[in-house]
Parts: sequence; C-alpha cells; structure tokens
Amino acid sequence: MTSKPAAPSVSHPPATPRQQQEPALILQSISKTFAVKKGVLANQGLLRAVSDASLTLYKGETLGLVGESGSGKSTLGRIAAGLLEPDSGEVLLRDKRIVRPGEQPVQMIFQDSSSALNPRHSIGWSVREPLDIAESNLPLSIRKKKVEHILRLVGLMPDQAARFPHEFSGGQRQRVVVARALICNPEIVVCDEPVSSLDASVQAQVLNLLLDLKEQFALSYLFISHDLGVVGHMSDRIAVMYLGRIVELSDTEELFAQPAHPYTQALLASQPGLPADGQAGTIKRAELLGDPPSPLNLPAGCALHPRCPFVMPICREKVPELKPVAGTTAHLAACHLCG
Repeated sequence: MTSKPAAPSVSHPPATPRQQQEPALILQSISKTFAVKKGVLANQGLLRAVSDASLTLYKGETLGLVGESGSGKSTLGRIAAGLLEPDSGEVLLRDKRIVRPGEQPVQMIFQDSSSALNPRHSIGWSVREPLDIAESNLPLSIRKKKVEHILRLVGLMPDQAARFPHEFSGGQRQRVVVARALICNPEIVVCDEPVSSLDASVQAQVLNLLLDLKEQFALSYLFISHDLGVVGHMSDRIAVMYLGRIVELSDTEELFAQPAHPYTQALLASQPGLPADGQAGTIKRAELLGDPPSPLNLPAGCALHPRCPFVMPICREKVPELKPVAGTTAHLAACHLCG
C-alpha cells in the first residue's frame, strides 16, 4: 500500500456468525455530556458528546468507528479505554466485569505522538512507564529488556531508547506510542486517529505495522478515524457516528457496497476514488444540505433531518432506533427509511 485506500483494498475473510464469536468489550447504552461555557458571563450549556451508544467489539476483530470531527467518536473511544467515565451506561469486559481506569486490559494509541510523549524523558522511559506502574515488582533489568524487545517489534533499535522524542520523525514517534501501548500486553487497543498526522507513505507503514502486531499479539482493535478509506482498509466491521449517535453498523464490504443511512451515503460519495453515478458499482449517493447543527442545540427527532434530502414528517419528531435494515440481520441503521 502506497497511499490511503479510498475503499477496502483487502479482502476480509468470511465473518464468523456473531452468536459464535466471543465479545472482547461491550459498550452498553453509553451517554456522555460536557459542560461548555457559551460566553464569558453566560451560563454553561451542555454538549451531548455521546448519546445512547452501544457497540460490541469481538475478540480478534477490528471494529472501525468513523465520523466527522465532533461526531463523538474520540469521546466514545476514551470511555472504552477507561479514560473517561460515562454519565450513563456500562463498559464491560468479556467476563462482564465493569471496566475501570487502570484495571482493564485496554490501552490507547493517541493521534498526536508529540503530546503523548513527555519531551523531558527518553523514549525508553516513556515506553517503560506503564510497566513500572503495572509490574513494579519486576527487576528493573527485566523491564528494560521488555522495552528493548517491544522496540524491535515496532521497527526501532534498542539503542534508540536513550534518545528523546524530538530526535525522531513523526512516524518513528508514532511507533514509540504503539510500543508504549503494547508494553503491558493488552488484549484490546483503542486506536484514535493513529495515522492522521502522518503523510501518506508513512501512514501505510504504520497501518501495516498495526495489522502485523494485531496478528502477532491476538489483539482486538477499536479503530477510530474520520477517513473511510483508512477505516475500510483496517476494519472487519464499521460503525458510523453522527452528532453523538451510532447511525449505521455493518460488515465493511457490505457498508461500502450498500450504505443504508443517508449520512453514510454522503460520506462515501465524498470519498475520492469511488465510482461516479452511472458507472457500474456506484454507491448510493445522498447530497446533504447545509452544515451540521450545533451540538449545543440539537434538533428534535433525527439530528440529520435538517440536512437530509429524504426527510419525512416522522424524522422531525422521533429519534430513529438502530435496527436491522430490511432483509438483513447484521446490517443496522438508525433511519426511518430503512425499516
């Protein structure tokens, strides 16, 4: 891969029926709001970042989470990793134990490697820090050996452990962030826009590294991105978010071939490299009107209805449920048109 794919460029193996798969992580009816000041002297408003979102990440799969900036996907990812507490809902491990910060085998790869690494410490110290906390009983010599091993696995040399973040390129720093996330042998990794700050060729290298490490460590990924091409390349299934809600969930190939929700159709239609109208294999196309509403003042009913070309009276009154698209069982959409 030499550039970001516009559509899935890998053929995912046939999916095991969901009832036969083991859940790795369950997000159950998650909601999260933040207090936001409207002005220097004004009262605070409430920004609903996530609304009643439910997802199941199965063992060994990559579940993509895609949406525009402000859709709530990073907030949901931080809740999944235990870095934020939801206002309501639960985060469960496969054994139904509630996930709490610092207790769960879930780690996170952040978008900005410069912010994720302490500039005053060597990268060896940064990679070892989670191990120092979680396994402080191990001799320091063994912890250092573990750091050397993980650095090799991500494509860095052990003697680079003494260097500082500013001495590395952006792609190398992101490899350090990956090493830090894996040092304590997690089962689940939340990847929050892990390649969005890198140029295309380096993106390809890091994405391929993540795919290799997933197989080597038997990891499950929650992969967050605004880029449908990248998500399609990485993911077995994709969930689409709009203004805090999951609006569509499907196997990757089905989502790209038959997008059901108007918002997903618009996202795919805006993706470079997809077939144009009238050509074989063209996707459904929805042209949205205007701009998204303020998350501080969401419209009643479906949040997309002011922009949707297919709006019906019920769309202005009732929030659609996420339910199977007609004729399917595994393809879900939150749209009154899709029942």
